[in-house]
Amino acid sequence: MKNFPVGRLFFTSWLVYLFHFRHLAAGSDRFVLLVRAIVEQRTFRLDAYQTSPFFGDVVMSGGHYYSNINPGTAWLGVPFWAIANFFYQNIPPASPFRREEIHHFLAHFITTACTSSLLSALAGVFLGLWAYQRSKSQWRGILTVFLYNFCSIAFFYSTRLSQNILIASLSIFVFVLLFKPQILRIKSYKTQLFLIGFILAYGLVIDLTIVPLAGVVLILLFWQNRTYWLVLRYFLFGTIAPVLLLLLYQYLCFGNPFLSASNVFLAQEAIPEPSVSLALQIFQRSRSLFTYLFSPQAGLFIYMPYFTLAMVYLLHHNHQRLYFKHNEKRYIFGVFIAYSFFLLALPASYLQYTLFGCRYIIPLVPLLCLTFALHFRPPHYHLGIALIALGFLINLAGAQQGYDTDNIIIYTLIYIFRGAWFPLLDWLQTGLPEDFNTLPSVLNPSGIVFLLLLFLMVIWWSYFCPYPKSRE
Repeated sequence: MKNFPVGRLFFTSWLVYLFHFRHLAAGSDRFVLLVRAIVEQRTFRLDAYQTSPFFGDVVMSGGHYYSNINPGTAWLGVPFWAIANFFYQNIPPASPFRREEIHHFLAHFITTACTSSLLSALAGVFLGLWAYQRSKSQWRGILTVFLYNFCSIAFFYSTRLSQNILIASLSIFVFVLLFKPQILRIKSYKTQLFLIGFILAYGLVIDLTIVPLAGVVLILLFWQNRTYWLVLRYFLFGTIAPVLLLLLYQYLCFGNPFLSASNVFLAQEAIPEPSVSLALQIFQRSRSLFTYLFSPQAGLFIYMPYFTLAMVYLLHHNHQRLYFKHNEKRYIFGVFIAYSFFLLALPASYLQYTLFGCRYIIPLVPLLCLTFALHFRPPHYHLGIALIALGFLINLAGAQQGYDTDNIIIYTLIYIFRGAWFPLLDWLQTGLPEDFNTLPSVLNPSGIVFLLLLFLMVIWWSYFCPYPKSRE
């Protein structure tokens, strides 16, 4: 760690995410409202926010409104908003800062900054540290951080309160615990198993898209401990607290510990799948897989074009132990196959709303970023750099424009002609109360870029221009 700029990379990533924060992002308000309900109303019910302009994405049970998704994302933000709300409540009620628009913005910004953005930046740095320690090459470690944090869809989802980026972050922590727990200074195998169990179980509290990853991890752990399965009881011990909390939440909200918010939502809102032949079902599922791998709508290899080379590297070095050990390569292939089957198993209607890229298979993204960074070498430098630049442009366009897309090619072209932009400016222009009729002149794209570069220069100045050591 001494030679790898962990702190600088973390603060750089976190700061860039915060500058690109997207308020009123699709799917985020349901988490913010639940955070506010827990902190301000001491309840899981969202009834108090029925008149709020941000009310939505809810289910009704027992005459009360609840969030339509698992609560794990909101739970992570509760302690941070509880602290901030303590001070916020001391602002005089007549102040314009107590308006609902400002209240909701602050709750969203603080919970995003302390959950999605923070954990994603931290996970990306851990991934880079893993690459650095395995390759003994600092530039490969930094390249890993850059690829994941800024050249992948992680950039887009790290700027909003999102369950998808939290699942990706947890998948990185699990990977580090499985194959290099020394990075986290964990020496006990029992502690390692306990933490893996806890993280995967809490991932289930966040979103069901953790399930394919959990399946691969379980298979790997059973294989590694095939001569002594009893040690896996520590893995089970780690799962107990998150699972019990989820069951208790579901019992309190829906009267049945095994009835999830997603089940209630599907029962109330889902459009029944039309009855079709088996051949048509296979075609529809295969088309969904193609959409999430190769299409401009959500393709893994389109949003991150350098992943094509990553797969070439992975297949070419399949029988070599250059940077990945055999179990690590099996794990990467296993995760790829598991999420491919996951896409095939989901109804086509469930996958229609892609938002931005392949979010349902996002745990694949850090593994392929790592693969590319570790194996990138001549004679692919020029092609690789071009693909990295294209990936950066695509995902910068997503983060700066901030809204959803159905075709990333058109989306990126719009960004090129529009130029630099920040999602915060959209809200400042349309979402502020009328009382805020004057804003600092620096709040324009050029001014925000200048401020961001100034902060980054402060972070990295002593790294590139170290102070001379004093002679004694």
